[in-house]
Amino acid sequence: MRTALLAAVVLACLSAAVLAQRQPGTGAPGAFPPGLGPQGGRPAVGQFPGTRLPGTEPIVAQPTAGNLPSLAGVQWAGQPLSFDQLAGKTVVLLVYASWCPKCNAWSGGLFAQLKAAIRSKPVVILAIYADESPRAALPYLQQRGFFAPNIVHGYDPSMPAKLGFQSNLYHYAMIGPDGRLRATGSAGSFFKTREGNKFALPVKLAASENLGELKFITPEMSEEVQAIFWPCELGEISERELQAGRRKLSAEQQKEVDAAVDRYLTGQIQRIRELYKGTVPERVEAYQIADRLSGMFRSTAQSTKAREVLEYLRNDSELKRELAAKKLYDSILEGAADNPTRRRILLRSVKTRFKDTHYGRLAAAALEGDPGQ
Repeated sequence: MRTALLAAVVLACLSAAVLAQRQPGTGAPGAFPPGLGPQGGRPAVGQFPGTRLPGTEPIVAQPTAGNLPSLAGVQWAGQPLSFDQLAGKTVVLLVYASWCPKCNAWSGGLFAQLKAAIRSKPVVILAIYADESPRAALPYLQQRGFFAPNIVHGYDPSMPAKLGFQSNLYHYAMIGPDGRLRATGSAGSFFKTREGNKFALPVKLAASENLGELKFITPEMSEEVQAIFWPCELGEISERELQAGRRKLSAEQQKEVDAAVDRYLTGQIQRIRELYKGTVPERVEAYQIADRLSGMFRSTAQSTKAREVLEYLRNDSELKRELAAKKLYDSILEGAADNPTRRRILLRSVKTRFKDTHYGRLAAAALEGDPGQ
């Protein structure tokens, strides 16, 4: 109970620091807690190869591709996030702790390089502090200035075990825009250059061209405009908050905001038109986009158009039937996954009730491939 209360207090302070976008300069490590993270002890001397900075440990197990760790246990400094919200962007799940003096000596350099590598890019870092207590997290981050609109902080001492890491020291998992696990590794891996050590992870991110897409932000935008759009990029589109932020900007920056919103909404309307011409899953996606768009930026011409399109789609009897079949089919996959008998019964129901639909055929195919059938 005491630990949970401490975590809540520290995360509240951390959330305030993130929202304020405080950028203190990096400095020497301060006082560090004597306790170890619960996922392992200090590494043995001489355990690591030369391409990994002292203090990091090798990975002994890795999640299989597509098998993402659960974020359910993370205590977030702000609104909770899910991988679904971040679909279409690269996500770096960074696990770290502050008990290791060797890591603390170079972590400021890693953080600075990561911040530079992801600026204005469709990359979100989920920085998960995994020490035995969250007490040292805020001063540790403030000393190193590890804050940015696309860096989201949280606390979860169980995350290293979820990822198969031997300890809680500086490892990462990279999830691609398609939502599949692409790589895991040591965040301390580096190579030497004339300018000093270059960490492999930020170099990889900076050089990659397949990181996903941003909905609103462009590299040419001013930092102030990018900052008010990042919550939208993280799946928290609030017209009220966006307009409140807009009012604080200069007239020229307000034009940037208006142009970005117009560009996004126009693109979404065009995407609805294209998807509706496609397969059943694509037409369902068109409906979902129109439904979402109809409630956004309601004073715009595009939102009005989306409401008109949504009304048209709701009168499509074939699509309406597919939507009903999909709702039932998805609920079966989610709610009866651990009960094979119930799953088979419910799939037969979808197959019978919606046999002439795409999702009815999916249910039939699932039954045919079921060894218990």
